Amino acid sequence: MENGNTDCDQAIYHFLETQLQLFRGYFLITQASMEEEAIHQMRVAIKRIRAIRKLKKHINFPSLLDDEQYAAIKTIFAVSGQMRDLQIQRNLLKGYINDLNFTFDDLAAHLEELENQLLETFRQTIQTLDFNQFNEVARIAEPLDGQEDRINLEKESVDFLHKKIGKINELILLMDKDEFVHALRKQIKQLYFILQFIKKHFPKNELTQYKLKALKNIGEHIGNWNDRDVFLNRIDGFFGSKDDKFPEGNAEYPVLYSRLEDEKVTILNGIKPELNIELTNLKTLLSNNNNK
Repeated sequence: MENGNTDCDQAIYHFLETQLQLFRGYFLITQASMEEEAIHQMRVAIKRIRAIRKLKKHINFPSLLDDEQYAAIKTIFAVSGQMRDLQIQRNLLKGYINDLNFTFDDLAAHLEELENQLLETFRQTIQTLDFNQFNEVARIAEPLDGQEDRINLEKESVDFLHKKIGKINELILLMDKDEFVHALRKQIKQLYFILQFIKKHFPKNELTQYKLKALKNIGEHIGNWNDRDVFLNRIDGFFGSKDDKFPEGNAEYPVLYSRLEDEKVTILNGIKPELNIELTNLKTLLSNNNNK
């Protein structure tokens, strides 16, 4: 691996600035229209920002965002995540209504009420945010004098990748428990974003040969698992607001519950071997990298 190229040394700043520009753009669209896709793309940009922030902590790089800016982003991410979950759940429910031939009127009304309440909270959150604070990122995103000489960003990024792969290997062995599947999903997303960063800014690195599509598909499958797991938790809360005998008197809900649990199992079938293949491919490229 080579170092000394100023553009490469500052790649972490360039990558962050790109994601912040995307975040700002989709934030403004969301603020104006609350479009579902804009919310989704805004969250994707935030996930990349968070992945780079974790890389920054790993290599002890100068601050990329101040605490106030990052706190604002985390707040938007949390509220928009709840919005995104409800939108997904309403879309899933529409599919089950057609597929199972039940109306699920009570649950549909419950989701609509929650979404309306959260929509107001979300509007208040983004309307009260001082958007101008993100205009200062370009000033913050300046390397310290001599920082290029102290840190080999390419080497440290690859080292961070090694740690992500190790963590994913550990979590694969624990996939029988839901909490570890959630953790695995986050680690895969971070691995994906760091690979994107390396492929974009270090074109001579062996890792640029890695095809991201398979890893992206695995992440999407686990995302589908997550959607159903979160929906099941939502239905549990819905049941909690009803009489204890509600499921017995409304047979469609146990049917829906069982369907979601079955789909969770089906979605994860085959994930372990597919993920192991991708990790093996990455390890091979990392080994080639070390031998250069």
